[in-house]
Amino acid sequence: MHDVPRQLYSIAIERTFQTNAMKVWQSLTEPSAIDSWFSAKSSFEAKVGGRFLDEDGDNWLVTAIVTGKSIDFTWENGDGYHGSHLRFEISEQNNGTLFRIAQSEMKSRESAQSQLEGWSWAMHTLDSWLRTGKRVTYSQWDAAGKP
Repeated sequence: MHDVPRQLYSIAIERTFQTNAMKVWQSLTEPSAIDSWFSAKSSFEAKVGGRFLDEDGDNWLVTAIVTGKSIDFTWENGDGYHGSHLRFEISEQNNGTLFRIAQSEMKSRESAQSQLEGWSWAMHTLDSWLRTGKRVTYSQWDAAGKP
């Protein structure tokens, strides 16, 4: 009997922000900044073996980090996300900073679609926070038609 390989799903999203790469990096790695735009009551150790934890129950293990450039995580919770790989990558561009989020090895199409929607909101609220200092909640973003 042969095992049928299980299909795994991946997503990627990117956006250019009108700010320098260091400000984007700090927004991804400093808990006070993360709390301002992404998730309240978070803790994060930006080092290999460190963890990102928040009040939503997110639990990501840092597997690789290149300071100022990229962070790789393994998702340690959630039925559809457990064991998936998450990568944040930033690069300075002529017109700002490109931020790319890629998540792979999700177990279902529904999980991938849910994550793509969640990361789309994250990009929107990060952009708002970087430009205005104000966060856009998921419910505000949803009510506005998920621009």
